[in-house]
Amino acid sequence: ETGMRLACSRFDPDWIAVMDDDARPAPGALAAFHRLDKAGCEAVAAAVYTPGGEICEMNRPSRNPFWHAREFTRTLMRIGGRGGFHVRPEDYTGPGRQIDVASFVGLFVSRAAIGRVGFPDGRLFVYGEDGIYTLDLTRRGGRIWFAPGIVFEHDCDTFEGQRGRFRPLWKVYYYHRNLLLLYRMAAGWMFWPALLAVLPKWLSKIRHHPGERGRFLRLLGWAVRDGLARRTGGDHARVLALAGAEPPLSEPVSDSGFRGDSGPEGSAPVPGGRG
Repeated sequence: ETGMRLACSRFDPDWIAVMDDDARPAPGALAAFHRLDKAGCEAVAAAVYTPGGEICEMNRPSRNPFWHAREFTRTLMRIGGRGGFHVRPEDYTGPGRQIDVASFVGLFVSRAAIGRVGFPDGRLFVYGEDGIYTLDLTRRGGRIWFAPGIVFEHDCDTFEGQRGRFRPLWKVYYYHRNLLLLYRMAAGWMFWPALLAVLPKWLSKIRHHPGERGRFLRLLGWAVRDGLARRTGGDHARVLALAGAEPPLSEPVSDSGFRGDSGPEGSAPVPGGRG
């Protein structure tokens, strides 16, 4: 949010390229973006790969299955796994396609998109904030195009060797709270029936946290409470306390209320007291 606001105030750009601090455009990516026919598009999502050349799963764009009958059926029948509603591997070699949701790695956001939906909500902090932003853009009539000819690399090891386990533990809160906000926007009136399927699955993650199950449950309970109440911008100090973690010491706070680099995993800044 801070970076996009700063770029707009200083340069008034037609487009802004967004990426994580451990991501980068592949050689020729920006030239491919400039060559792309962007008529009618308000955002463009790149194809994101790991340094080893595999599709980066956490950055795979998707279509909202609650808006599209084909994707809804495939997802409900568990056909194609993530391909039920995410773009499929063959789409990475195709001409591109319209999508509803994209990540903030290799996302090009136009001035028109910002005019339509504003800036990302920094109070969401981490996890799902990109999905919420892009889905809201689509919901408001913006068109997002997946362009496989634009390639980004994401050198991310956030989940390496710890699938299903949250490290640091405080991420449990933000991950589940923000997903509830995203699911509610995506599912509409079907949110409540879907919630009955989602909550048991989330509770099952407790098996990945031996020795800290009580703290996991407290964080999850607080996340569900705030997510259902659509409450954002919570007190990060309390999240750290629930996780049994120490607050960061004497780090500078930016104008947006965020402290410096989080250190672990280098995933995002740590919010200051204002949330």
